[in-house]
Amino acid sequence: MKITKRSLWLGALMCCLMAQLGSYSAAQDLPDAKTIIEKHLAALGPVEKMKEAKSMVTEATMTMEGPFGEMKASIKTKQKDGKAVIIIDMDQFGEMKQGTDGKVFWATNAMTGPQIMNKEDLGASAEEMSEVFPVLKWLESLENIEVAGSQKVDGKDCYHLRFKEGASTTQRFFDKETLMVLKTVGSNPMAGEVETFTSDYRKVGDFMVAHKQVTVMSQGEMSMKIEKVEFNPNLSDADFELPSDVKALLDK
Repeated sequence: MKITKRSLWLGALMCCLMAQLGSYSAAQDLPDAKTIIEKHLAALGPVEKMKEAKSMVTEATMTMEGPFGEMKASIKTKQKDGKAVIIIDMDQFGEMKQGTDGKVFWATNAMTGPQIMNKEDLGASAEEMSEVFPVLKWLESLENIEVAGSQKVDGKDCYHLRFKEGASTTQRFFDKETLMVLKTVGSNPMAGEVETFTSDYRKVGDFMVAHKQVTVMSQGEMSMKIEKVEFNPNLSDADFELPSDVKALLDK
């Protein structure tokens, strides 16, 4: 049988069309972003109680493998009404702080001194830093969220969603069975692409909270264990005042 160039071209075209139809069919079988996020919220806890959670304190221990070997640190995070401060106490480098008063995003430590951070560069981490439940805002920006497909994370089938946040895109992977986020892929102005794996979800009060977080970046791997979570603690505005060296930097 004679095979012409035309028949080869038609065969290739049909293969391409079948592949596209297969991808389209697979995408059609997936829930839309709104459905996935609503189910995720329901799995985390009562939405009305999430809205009532205006402040939070988290204490954790961290172990990091990097160019200087193993490093350990304690981390304390305070959040209230869009404000936050994160205090990291690391044996090798002393105390490091990062936070926001709701307007200015800053960081300071003994090695680099005070820095003013660009919220746009921080991407998803800016919202996660300042909001007790940043997930509540996802339903308000569905036009910036797309379902990219399905993917396995640690052997578990997950919904793969892409979140466009300013100039950056964050990918999140939701366990199809529990609807918990098992993996997040984003970017950091200092670390480049960062993968974060969350697990060991436990109930704290009314909410499910991940108690283990492993972050993988080019500089090494960081493991964090949550030791304590407190919702609606008594925090004042004084807890979120800009450090004096950051104020001095702003006054220049």
